[in-house]
Amino acid sequence: MRRLSNRRAVTIFELMLSSLILSFVLLATLYISLVGSWGMAAGTSQTLSETTAQRTVRKISDELAPAMSVIVDADGNGLTYRLPQMNAQGAYTAPPVWDNVTRRIQRNANGTVSITAGAQTRIVARNVLFTDPRNGNANYRIFRPGAGAVTRSLEVMVATRNNSVKGVPLNSRYREILFLRNIPELFR
Repeated sequence: MRRLSNRRAVTIFELMLSSLILSFVLLATLYISLVGSWGMAAGTSQTLSETTAQRTVRKISDELAPAMSVIVDADGNGLTYRLPQMNAQGAYTAPPVWDNVTRRIQRNANGTVSITAGAQTRIVARNVLFTDPRNGNANYRIFRPGAGAVTRSLEVMVATRNNSVKGVPLNSRYREILFLRNIPELFR
């Protein structure tokens, strides 16, 4: 008499079913990983766009911090400023005297912001917009002086556009109010 074994063999149906379940689990894991990485890339692109606008305003703020006088253009797209003279040790002279170098910051027609000191010009931002993405794409002034004959405060706003990983343009803007130490005697 033959003895039946307690062992059971795996049928082809069970093997196919387990392979199908494993495939679904692997595909779901892959999909979740891809969606997560796409979301992270989109977040990184948005952060880059916002950082560009913030960095530009910060560079302008740092440049204008020691300014003795600031005169904003009528269209608000540029300004002229003067810095005090420094002595051999790198400290400002007292009383403050202009260093005789003509300086400008302006938004250019090619969508850049540049800082010019004498004969040297450097670009501090690219992809600068001429319209405000948060205000119905209306034109905006990059520089808005505060009230009064002497500019004591200055609103600086920069809107930029960068492409995301998927090629979708991302707009960002950053605005800051700077308080200046304009010296009225220098305007004469």
